[in-house]
Amino acid sequence: MLRNIAKTLARQLTAAGIDAVTAFDGSALNESRAFVCVAVESARISSAGLGGYIGICTENGEIKEMYGDRAELVLALDVYAPTSAYEKCDELSEKVRSAIVGVPSLTVSEFTAAGVGYDEASSMLRARCTAKCSAYIVRRKCGSELADYELEGCE
Repeated sequence: MLRNIAKTLARQLTAAGIDAVTAFDGSALNESRAFVCVAVESARISSAGLGGYIGICTENGEIKEMYGDRAELVLALDVYAPTSAYEKCDELSEKVRSAIVGVPSLTVSEFTAAGVGYDEASSMLRARCTAKCSAYIVRRKCGSELADYELEGCE
């Protein structure tokens, strides 16, 4: 349900010069480089009013109805680095914090970075970061179906 949000955030981080992937995307880990793995850990979605109806928009010449909600999100931003690059975890955690604060339509109220430790599953160093955020999320009505949620203003 919220996978598009994690994909959008990974794209935003990549655009900020951070190697970012979404969690559980099925790709093999590259243990030779530092990167951040993005997931939506939890989401509390509440109505933005009027049954979530925002109005209509035109996209690629097609008129679509828009619906939106307010979301309180907890993002999991796991920073991984090769075992020989302990300092990379701290550096990348700081870059992630700076970049996530700059994402349009996302308001970060809290960012937490845990200590760096060895992660047996990946054979890499890992620093667990989380961000508590609020955002408006939108859905487009395509025919009779509602599309998945997206962050407002982050196509």
